[in-house]
Amino acid sequence: MSFQNFKKAPPPANASPVVKLLERNETFAQLRAGIEQISALKQDLATALPNYLAPNISVGPIKNGLLTLLTAHNALAARLRHLEPSLLQALQQRGWSVDTIKIRVQSPQTKPTLAAKEAHLSKTGLACLQDLCQKIAPSPLQNAITQMIEHQTKIS
Repeated sequence: MSFQNFKKAPPPANASPVVKLLERNETFAQLRAGIEQISALKQDLATALPNYLAPNISVGPIKNGLLTLLTAHNALAARLRHLEPSLLQALQQRGWSVDTIKIRVQSPQTKPTLAAKEAHLSKTGLACLQDLCQKIAPSPLQNAITQMIEHQTKIS
């Protein structure tokens, strides 16, 4: 089943004016048909795959009989490669014109690095720390408080 041959469902009778307007535009109608195709393909894949595997796969479009499946890591890709012949047969039986399945590992999207947090003490808080530092005996705790006081005076 290719994108061009995919039969799009007519808009429901109670469709919003926006849906009806989008249906009149050829570009949006093609986009909707493509989305419906991928959605139907995902449903067919979910029935053909083991329950633990289906939610971890993203589906690409079918182009020239080639279906691309994306996974998060190599272990899932290896498992999919083992299932590829039966998966291909299951999709063909459901009417999809898929000759080959390409399995790719999708690199995880990197999260932006967060800037290191810096605590700023008020003048009162700094004075309390200095007072505490003078009252306690020399120890690793006193050394840590001294370093904190020095750091706070540098950034203030």
